[in-house]
Amino acid sequence: MEHAPHLHPHTHPQSSTSPALEVAAIIPVEVTDSIKKHDPLIREAVLSVDRNRWCLAACFLMVALLIALLEIFIIHQQFAHQVKVAWVKMTPSGTWDIEFYDETRQVEFFPATIDYMLSRFVERRYSKNPYSIRFDYGFSQQLMSQQLAQQFISPNQFNAPQVAADFMSCTSCPEIKITMRNINHFDSEKTHFNTQPGHLYRTNVFVRESSYYRDGTLKEEANKIVFLTWRLKSKSDIEADKSMLRINPIGIEILSSDYLDDPASPEKSKPQSVKETI
Repeated sequence: MEHAPHLHPHTHPQSSTSPALEVAAIIPVEVTDSIKKHDPLIREAVLSVDRNRWCLAACFLMVALLIALLEIFIIHQQFAHQVKVAWVKMTPSGTWDIEFYDETRQVEFFPATIDYMLSRFVERRYSKNPYSIRFDYGFSQQLMSQQLAQQFISPNQFNAPQVAADFMSCTSCPEIKITMRNINHFDSEKTHFNTQPGHLYRTNVFVRESSYYRDGTLKEEANKIVFLTWRLKSKSDIEADKSMLRINPIGIEILSSDYLDDPASPEKSKPQSVKETI
């Protein structure tokens, strides 16, 4: 009969050996016998491991917090230097809608906006209404270049303030209403404005000038051409004066404006019985 092999008290079969027992086999018996369950040495070791874990967790949270603060700072800087334009659309029914400027759609409505701003400038610059001429001239000046605006208000040149005051006090001067007929952007060229590259545009604005007596009777009509040279201000120019966005959202600057007779138009018509309320 075979007998099971005799095992030494401190040796174990390889198949049933556990990590704890292997460690116990390495540590001298004198040491293992001296370590008890509530021994201060074991308690300090456990506390040291726990502190290390919390230290790593705190370091990880600190790094995550720094990354979050950095992202918030970057987003704040981006929005602080970003200029947004909102288009407010009014309808005849009294309703309105707000649409923010989208660079991906600039081809769709940007040319129409340019035509609209040039039309408003021509209509308000060359119309003469005693109730709005001061505001019309003020609006027109906001779209002019500094040199053209100086000529517009200079006492030695057009003298817009005096012209407006004289027209408001004149009861026999006919009112003038400008109606748009067509706009033709016929030329452009690359140039520099104060060392900044840009484009110079030339445009003919075809209008109809209608003169009215103060009682609303149509006096005469004639076709006119307004020859404009203009440019679009750079982004840096717009950012330097953001208040102008309320009146001039796309940064048009009129460099010159000439009011001419239309050589292709017929002679001035002078109806006697036509009335129109302005």
